[in-house]
Amino acid sequence: MNPSVLVLTPWVSRQGGGLQSAVRDLVRACAKKGRTQYSIMSLRDSDSDADLPAWHPHVPELHKFYGPDNFRFSPALLRASFRQQWHAIHLHGLWMFPSAVARAQHLLRKTPLIISPHGMLDPWILARNRPKKRAVELLWELGNWKQARVMRALNEPEAQAIRALLPNAHVAIVGNGVELPLLDNAPLPASGLAGHGSPGPLTLLYLGRLHEKKGLHHLLSAWPKVLSSLKESSIRLRICGWGDADYERQLKAQAEQLNLLRSVEFAGPVFGDDKDRVLRQCDALILPSSSEGLPVAVLEAWSYAKPALITDACNLQIGFDRNCAHRIEQDPSALADSIVQFAQASQAEREAQGARARELVKEQFSWSHIANQMEELTHWSIGGGSRPSFVTSH
Repeated sequence: MNPSVLVLTPWVSRQGGGLQSAVRDLVRACAKKGRTQYSIMSLRDSDSDADLPAWHPHVPELHKFYGPDNFRFSPALLRASFRQQWHAIHLHGLWMFPSAVARAQHLLRKTPLIISPHGMLDPWILARNRPKKRAVELLWELGNWKQARVMRALNEPEAQAIRALLPNAHVAIVGNGVELPLLDNAPLPASGLAGHGSPGPLTLLYLGRLHEKKGLHHLLSAWPKVLSSLKESSIRLRICGWGDADYERQLKAQAEQLNLLRSVEFAGPVFGDDKDRVLRQCDALILPSSSEGLPVAVLEAWSYAKPALITDACNLQIGFDRNCAHRIEQDPSALADSIVQFAQASQAEREAQGARARELVKEQFSWSHIANQMEELTHWSIGGGSRPSFVTSH
């Protein structure tokens, strides 16, 4: 009989941002290998029912929660987790009640733990609400981290952050992935900087949660300088996102105050065919973030052969090395200069960057490759044997 793994995640809905698709697509890819049985347990929120069909053929088991949305206390989830004996638990994300469930399972049943922090041990994250995090850390997080069979990092910078906190931990680097869309007969983007032979403005796309750490307020502060260096009609910013309502209101007020609404569009959340359309129609993705694990939105843009403008905090140094990403900073003046430099490149240069981006996704960020690694890691965590080559311990 194949081993059973309980996947614990705080979100199965869009409220989890990139974590939703990262967990969903990882489970789906691993299950296709046919070596492991996966069950998903999570918490019900206002978007979960609408987003459940995207998990097909899996049907996550959802439970009611109480209290703050950023903690999600759920006795029902705790009870359900003890319904059977699992061979392993894979915990996605930290600082919320599913971590307490994982701790209880390990203490009472010695269930092996695989923990994927998804960037939540980043110094920027650790510094926010530090007193509350310290309390949760002492209650169960630190016990989980120390006794986990393996901590899964998405990239080398995250692995270094984990090793700094847990010098003796087993750390595996297994990234996120995306599915490669078919680009044959795809509509050409109605964009491109005027003067380079394209019919419309060059379109930069932001795709994801509206959260302070994403740096959109810095981007809007930079935008007037961008417009002063380029014709206003030659460039536009499309913001497709959802998230903190107060932050969204702040962004819209900032854009209105700076008189940016002719070139900045707040398009709301996009999913499915709508997301496919905006990715096809943009010229590049922009993510001026101060903290990321491994941003799925960048991988998605690359899979559509679109270059990305990203900060070092996006943890995708390989994008700079392979010349399919353009480095930006959060400082508004420097950010504006970088955007202008990108916009003034030729259409051919940008398309070549996009082609390299898609090849990189094929090589290193396909779900099939990542699922093979994750399955090897899971079976080692359950049964021992030879440690996978991508697992390190100091």
